[in-house]
Amino acid sequence: MATPSTQIDPLAARERVLDVLRGLLIELGSEGALPMLGPQSHLDRELGLGSLERVELLTRLESEFGVRLPDRVAAEVNTPAALTAAVLAAPTADSLLKEPSSALRSSAAAQRLARQGADEGIFAAQTLIDVLRYRAPKSPIAATRPARSASASFTPPHNAAPRSLRAAVFHRAAASR
Repeated sequence: MATPSTQIDPLAARERVLDVLRGLLIELGSEGALPMLGPQSHLDRELGLGSLERVELLTRLESEFGVRLPDRVAAEVNTPAALTAAVLAAPTADSLLKEPSSALRSSAAAQRLARQGADEGIFAAQTLIDVLRYRAPKSPIAATRPARSASASFTPPHNAAPRSLRAAVFHRAAASR
């Protein structure tokens, strides 16, 4: 079994959990739930956090405290006090690096990446070409190559692959003789 996280003052941990919850509620536009926020507030009934918001909350708590919370915490824990107890009992993130990722963790990681992308001004990539157009200017290789003019034509090397399947079959048959 993994060792619990480094010793954290329970009162300070509770305040940090409440701060993370407060920040999430503000970001979600749920300022109306802030007066009800306390150690014994029910995450669903009083604060209005659904399953996706709980996953986001766990991700934020993990990064705030440097721990890895079990996936079951998202479904079983119902109050900030119980979240604090889970954080205090959780192993450090470093001790669980070898554990395979679950669907819950993958979902949280995808949400985090989407949020980072939106912060950087990336809203959607519909095709591979969209991804390449975004990534190519940022590539270290792009910085070392001279810029090509729009009128420059592409000339394939002399040993370029044939263009049709028929030519490819003919080319392979001729090469094997």
